Amino acid sequence: MEIPLSQPLLMDGAARTNLWLEGMPMYSCPAQWMLEHPERVQKLQREFLQAGSRMLCTPTAQADSVTLQKWDAQQQKKEQLAALTHDIKTPLTVIKGNAELLAETDLSAENWECTDAILANVGSMEQYLEHMRQLLYGRDRAEETEVVTCARLKEQFKEAAMQIAAAEKVPVVFQEDSLCGNVCCKPGPVGRAWKNVVSNAVEHTDRARGIVVRLQMEVYEGQEYLTATVRDFGKGFSEQDLIYADQEFYSGDASRHDRTHQGLGLAIAKKFLKEQGGMLCFYNHAESGAEVVCRIKTAELF
Repeated sequence: MEIPLSQPLLMDGAARTNLWLEGMPMYSCPAQWMLEHPERVQKLQREFLQAGSRMLCTPTAQADSVTLQKWDAQQQKKEQLAALTHDIKTPLTVIKGNAELLAETDLSAENWECTDAILANVGSMEQYLEHMRQLLYGRDRAEETEVVTCARLKEQFKEAAMQIAAAEKVPVVFQEDSLCGNVCCKPGPVGRAWKNVVSNAVEHTDRARGIVVRLQMEVYEGQEYLTATVRDFGKGFSEQDLIYADQEFYSGDASRHDRTHQGLGLAIAKKFLKEQGGMLCFYNHAESGAEVVCRIKTAELF
């Protein structure tokens, strides 16, 4: 075709954006989606031609075999997570129903406290599953950032650590300072990050010695943080763990992880903290065991 270069040459515009409007999921593979929905691509191109375009492009820059294989693997992982999210609902419903029945009986103070903790944590799990479902289907609503006092967050961290340790029947020792100031954060993700870190420590510690939780204010690299540290008394991190332990699906070596471990705890915690402007650090304690440090930036309110 001879192109009249003497005239302005109009191209199509924002093909990928317009395909989103045609129903292409935000994080899908454009090339794969277009192969599966050729009629929508043709419709869009006809509209470009009617608007005066004389050159049509399609977002196929990543349409190579390696990239398509990666997209396919990601899609399979997404489908597996969606199935897992659905399947977890059944045992969760059974646990909730039995706990509610127990709550209606004449319980001792200790048993009532345990039942109440079960129901509270089931509620949290239901929220997590719904949040995951929304993420998987691209309909997640961002949680609002809140101003939370450091003292309040400290109490929430203590309560979560006590519940997790009590459930596994391991002792927990608290070392805490009087905290002042505020943080701007999303309490839900920050709480999930903390619970992942504590659960990880409880899983790997010497059960007789338990865990140590330290809550304090700290200045790190010129910035003030609320710092929450968990120490366990297990075998500590291997050299390989110290490099990869905060990466998704890293399950470590057999000395610290069993075969059912999915390697998500520290990766999730790191992601949530980073989104809040915080950070996660981990290392081996000088005496024994491992330490994981969660830092959350304090906020100046004017």
